Amino acid sequence: MITSVLSSKTEGQSVHSFVHALSTCIENLRLELSKFPDFTPAQIPLNTSALFLGHDEFEDVLKAVASMCGRVSLVTTFSYM
Repeated sequence: MITSVLSSKTEGQSVHSFVHALSTCIENLRLELSKFPDFTPAQIPLNTSALFLGHDEFEDVLKAVASMCGRVSLVTTFSYM
């Protein structure tokens, strides 16, 4: 009985720590992405590859975070166009 109580307390602390770290990571991504200009369709640069390259590192981080949470996107970036 005592072992199971201790185990659940430790698991609860681990989950709490993971959720806090995840929340901090997502908040940082949100703040960094908010620094990018908000383009309307008429303002999108002709060289859209430069626009995508600017966001590439964020995509990699979000894929890693999603993978850690058991969520994997089956949609590639180019399918959004």
